[in-house]
Amino acid sequence: MDEDALTARFTQIVESRMSQLQLSLSRDHQELQVALTRDHQEMMDLLMRVCKRLSKVEVELDQLADDLVGGAAAVPQQAASADEERECECEHERRQG
Repeated sequence: MDEDALTARFTQIVESRMSQLQLSLSRDHQELQVALTRDHQEMMDLLMRVCKRLSKVEVELDQLADDLVGGAAAVPQQAASADEERECECEHERRQG
């Protein structure tokens, strides 16, 4: 083979290999895009579930805070009621005693 024929053959081999590599890279790129899109969607779905759970927790915490505030207001009333009850019992015992 002369030099021109070798150069032509080498060029043909390189171009063929480059074409195969381009096709392979294109397929890999498409697969990567599909995987990234799927992963992105899965992450968005997970994020939405977490946000919903956080909203529920926020509502529960608000309710708990309301219950605690209401309970704290009820404690002095209960203590006052208990004191009044003891006073009544003492008064009753004094009257009977």
